[in-house]
Amino acid sequence: MKGKKGGTASYDISDIRQIFEDTDAKSWDELSSFIRSEGESVWHVTSEEADNMAKDVELLRDVGEKFTSDPEEVYSLIERYRSEDSARDEHGKSLWKKLFGVEE
Repeated sequence: MKGKKGGTASYDISDIRQIFEDTDAKSWDELSSFIRSEGESVWHVTSEEADNMAKDVELLRDVGEKFTSDPEEVYSLIERYRSEDSARDEHGKSLWKKLFGVEE
């Protein structure tokens, strides 16, 4: 999620599920705080994954997505924003090359 300053794709749905098994967060802020403070101690979640998840959760908060405690829905939202950002990045690279004849 480079353009929107989210994390990167270093974790998967199993990591999100594991986080939700260990917290009863009721908001994006609570979830992000839990991930930042306890994420590394959660089984099989690395410090990099925890950092990226927290950034992605904060992005969902910042864009105004309604909080959900459904891990599948959270991961789907993250994937949606990641896909939109990836498409935007590819378009930007193509436009840069077309306008200036060089890669960005």
